[in-house]
Amino acid sequence: ANIKARVAEAIDQARASGDADVVGVYVRDFQRSEWFAVNGQSPFDPGSLLKVPVALTVLKMAEADPSFAQRS
Repeated sequence: ANIKARVAEAIDQARASGDADVVGVYVRDFQRSEWFAVNGQSPFDPGSLLKVPVALTVLKMAEADPSFAQRS
């Protein structure tokens, strides 16, 4: 709950400063099977979500091979 409140606060600050317009965040702890969303019902252009599976793939590759992140 504390992390969710901190994420919501960071989103509110970004919106208040004009750095962000609409923000939705989904966080999942795979080890504990827990998750939360902040503004999870906000509509987003599907194209903007294309980076999510790409980021997950890169993170999985870095997890399997820690030197992956050091490559250029």
